[in-house]
Amino acid sequence: MSTLKDIALKANVAVSTVSYALNHPEKISKSVRDSIYEIAKELGYFKKKRTKDYITAGVIVEDFIAFFSQGYYGPVLCGVMDRLKKHGFLIKIIDYDVEDYILQSIDYCFCIGKTPTEVVEKIKSFNLPVMLVGHPDYHVECSSIMSDGKSGSIQAMDYLVMSGHKSIAYIATEIDALDLVESAKHEGFRYSIERHNLDFKPEWKINCDCHTPNYISIVVEQIKRLIGEITAVYCPSDCIAMPLLRELKANNIKCPEEMSLVGFDGITLPYYAEPMKPVLTTVGVDKIELGKKAVDKLVEEVNIGNQMVHRYNFPVSLFIGETVSLKV
Repeated sequence: MSTLKDIALKANVAVSTVSYALNHPEKISKSVRDSIYEIAKELGYFKKKRTKDYITAGVIVEDFIAFFSQGYYGPVLCGVMDRLKKHGFLIKIIDYDVEDYILQSIDYCFCIGKTPTEVVEKIKSFNLPVMLVGHPDYHVECSSIMSDGKSGSIQAMDYLVMSGHKSIAYIATEIDALDLVESAKHEGFRYSIERHNLDFKPEWKINCDCHTPNYISIVVEQIKRLIGEITAVYCPSDCIAMPLLRELKANNIKCPEEMSLVGFDGITLPYYAEPMKPVLTTVGVDKIELGKKAVDKLVEEVNIGNQMVHRYNFPVSLFIGETVSLKV
């Protein structure tokens, strides 16, 4: 087991400098501090068992205020923080530009949303137990929890087919092919197409690049060209389905009479926003409970000394609104 003296010898600094860097980092220049932290990690210093009387959980978010106001991850974040308080943990809110001395001060880490791979890898280099909440990362081996995308897509498609729809378009986001969240939703869609023996033409896959200006208008133009061929659209993200519903109305395309629509995520609008009319049919996710479950599962893994990586699927259920017509 490495000591402060070992680190000091390799860094060519005094033991007191190493102590300050690890315990009072604000008193040491960033360049010296970073050098000491790199050597400490190399020597395995952070593998030492912590002796604090309290436990601190780091919650990693890109932008704390933005996340709290976000329709999906806001409730997830509330669930995580509520459960951490019940466990008696101290909570540190941390952004992506996290410094080493902060990571050295925490015992658990919860990454909310799609956290950059390099951030997760940096956290893991401190041998911290990590839970990716809402969005696993194919490139990093650590536990994660996400909504059950495959099951949700199957439920959505079953309802559309039960309502008489046989020609259903799919809105695909422009994503990394290894994105586990979106690929699970697409897998459920493809499974349903085969199970119900439905036709699916290549042009019925509508690509949506959310980074393109006026992307919803572009999607609507593609849907317009398909009117008469398709009767419904499955959109596996309410962040696209909700503005799409408004844009269909703006283009005089009646939903659900002319085009049915099903979303995914169960996002609710804030009380001060104008209600959606018609009410969107969507795959609902209890986002607060998902956040709570993320905390419980990681704490459980640590308490039993589990070293395995787990990918937890959180159950979802279809919410039937007013955007699917009955075809006879």
